[in-house]
Amino acid sequence: MEPSALSFWGPDPVPLPQRFARIKRSLMAGHEAELAACWPRLVRALGAEAEHLECLGAHLVPSVEFADLDDAAQTARFGRDLRRYGVGV
Repeated sequence: MEPSALSFWGPDPVPLPQRFARIKRSLMAGHEAELAACWPRLVRALGAEAEHLECLGAHLVPSVEFADLDDAAQTARFGRDLRRYGVGV
């Protein structure tokens, strides 16, 4: 049975080709201990990031005013946030 992935086209899982399982196995081979050790760190980091995003609320989407486009500090801040969150106005 092939693993499933959620589709952007609906709620039903879409089976992934077996090549994805092979790629995952090859990436994990020989690194099992490191992967097991990093899992708790990943869970903590995701929790902290979720709290950070929740605190930002509507300010999550970075924006810059047209009048501030000549302000290097404003455009640097906007660029940094755009790279981090992947969206901007």
